[in-house]
Amino acid sequence: MSLIASATWITERTPLPDIMIRLGIDFLVSKTSQRLATVPTSEDRDFALAMTAYPIAEHVEACESCAQLLVLMVGHVPIGTAFRSGGPRG
Repeated sequence: MSLIASATWITERTPLPDIMIRLGIDFLVSKTSQRLATVPTSEDRDFALAMTAYPIAEHVEACESCAQLLVLMVGHVPIGTAFRSGGPRG
């Protein structure tokens, strides 16, 4: 296990002040941003073009059945409106 993976594992299981969590996240985002900045533009373009061959969702049927179940559970309230103005009851 890498040092960062170990630190993340420990952090997830230890109560720490928010500032410590935020500093850790800032460190990881900064490190990843610097690493991604070194990727040549042509590699980004090639990756994006290769991804167009794949669907956005590979298991569309499963997604649709989950969405139908959610509609039944919520009571036919369109998603996104359930918690506005007091929710479905008012």
